[in-house]
Order: sequence, then structure tokens, then C-alpha cells
Amino acid sequence: MSIEQKISSALANLNIGSTDLTELIGEVAEAADAAEKSAAAEKEKALDLIVSPDIDKAHETLVAAELTRDRLKAILPKLRHRLTEALAIERHARWLTDYQRAEKLRDQAAQKFARQFPELLDNLIALLREANEVDRECGRVNSSAPNGEHRRLNLVELAARGLSKFTRSQPSIAATIQLPEWQQSSTFAWPPPEPSFAAAYAAAMKPSFDPRYSADWWKVLEQDNAERAKVTQRRQAEAEAAQVTSREAYEASLQQQEKDRERQAQERRRL
Repeated sequence: MSIEQKISSALANLNIGSTDLTELIGEVAEAADAAEKSAAAEKEKALDLIVSPDIDKAHETLVAAELTRDRLKAILPKLRHRLTEALAIERHARWLTDYQRAEKLRDQAAQKFARQFPELLDNLIALLREANEVDRECGRVNSSAPNGEHRRLNLVELAARGLSKFTRSQPSIAATIQLPEWQQSSTFAWPPPEPSFAAAYAAAMKPSFDPRYSADWWKVLEQDNAERAKVTQRRQAEAEAAQVTSREAYEASLQQQEKDRERQAQERRRL
């Protein structure tokens, strides 16, 4: 197959690849260089009366050589443009394969997310609500501790995390976490919404009927006295617990000081 036939076949083939076009362009470039040299040689012969006494034949040979050279040079830009198109098509095909692979992964992850996240969200909110309710119950038990009883129930999260208290470096998860509604992520399912000012004000309003000014005033007085007694007991228990904690801290400090003195004495003896 001649070089011209290869060129025609390549340009007519819409599915030709970049590899074949690159090889063909190299071959055409070499042929164009050879044609350039051939045309120069034919021109030199045509100008020599001795070598080419027949001017018509010399002219015909020269024109054919130059035409071959010019045709090969003229077709090179078209082949290079076709190569650019083929490279773009192949690049897009590779990208499409990568896109479809990532799309499949995305769809699988989205299905898993839609299947598992609402359930995890519901379970987590239920867990937080249960802990909140148990914390209130523990608080009630702690506040009603009798005199001389220093044991207190810690919060659920503190017990679960093995902490004695929350700090700046170890804040409460339940108090800081925000969990959105699955269907309306601009609203939060946790923490629970705070009552509005109007609702809080309405709850704080005194009822139209005040039992203090009825025949049952003495019952209200007994209830008030009982509540005051509970508050007094709670405050006393808290004060006693604070004293115990302070005393324990003081004793621990004394023990640490004794250990430090003993360690320093041993170091001086070694010296």
C-alpha cells in the first residue's frame, strides 16, 4: 500500500487510534523529507542542459517531484489535527470508565448511608434520652440522701467514659453533640428544643386558685415545711461531702509531701 493510500485510509477511518496515527505521521514526515530532497535534486537536473536536454520532460519530472513534496507537507497538519481528536476521544473514554467506577462506588455508599444512618440516628437519640432520664433520677436520689451519707451517683456519661467530671479537654458529649432530623436537616432532633419564653412564662404563672388562701392552707404549709427540710438536708449533705473531699485532698497532699521529702532525702544520701 502506497503512502497516499495509507493516508486516505486513515482519514476515512473514524475509529482509528492515536497509536496508528502517530506511526503514520512519522512515516509521512519521513516521506515529505525524502520528497523535499528529491524535488531539489530534480530541479538541479532540470537546470542542467546536458543532464536533461529535453525541457518538457525535465519540467514534467520536476513538477511531479515538487507536487509530491507539497502534497505530503500539506497533509501533515490534517493528520496532526486528526491525532488531536483521537487523543481527546481516548482521554474521554478513559475518564468515562473512571467516572462509571466512581459512580458505582458512590451509589453503593449512598444506599448504605440511606439504609443505616436513620437507624443509627434513632438509636443514638434514644440512647441520649434514656441517659438524660436516668441522670434526672440519679439527681433526685442524690438530693434526697440522708445526713451522714456521702455516696452520690455520677452522671451516666461520666460513668460510661470512666471520668469523675467533665473538663475543657474532656467536655460532655451529650451536652455538645447536635443531631439533625433525617428528613429536615436544618432542625435538630438533639438536643431537645428549649421551651419558648411564652411557654415558660405561662408555666410560671400562678393558678387562679391558690390553696394557701383556702381551708386547706395548713396542708400547703406542711408541704412547704417538708420542701424546706429537704433543701436543708441536701445543702447539709453537700457541705459535708465538700468537707470530706477537702479533707481527703488535704491528706493526699500531706502524703505526697512526705513522699517528696523521703525521695529528696534518698537523693541526698546517694550524693
